[in-house]
Amino acid sequence: MSENKKVLVVDDSKVARLTIREMMRRVNPGISITDLGSPQEALDLIVNEDFDLISLDFNMPEMNGLELALKLKEIKQNLKIVILTANIQQSIRDKVESQGISFLQKPINEKVVRMIVDMVS
Repeated sequence: MSENKKVLVVDDSKVARLTIREMMRRVNPGISITDLGSPQEALDLIVNEDFDLISLDFNMPEMNGLELALKLKEIKQNLKIVILTANIQQSIRDKVESQGISFLQKPINEKVVRMIVDMVS
C-alpha cells in the first residue's frame, strides 16, 4: 500500500469525519487525509489540490453527494470518488454507479474503511 496517497473526506457530520480519519489511519498510517464539512469547501479546494480518492457523504444540506461528485468531475474528470450513505435505495445506488462512482453503505466501520483505502492502493 502506498504511503503517499491523499484522500479527501467530505461529510457534514464532524463525528463521521473523525471516525473515518481515525479508522483510515489505523488501516494505513501513511495515508494523508483532508476532511471538510461542506460541499462548497470541497469545490473550492479541488481547484488547487489533487487527491487519489474523494469520499463523499450522500446526504448533506447544500447538495447531495452525487451532485457534488458531478461538479467535482466537471473540474477534474478523472477523480476517483466513493459515496458513503445510509440511504440504500436501489434507485440512488443505480444513479451513483451509472456515473462511474463507487457506492458504499454506512455505518462507517473498519470493513467499509478498508474498502475505501483499498481503492487508493
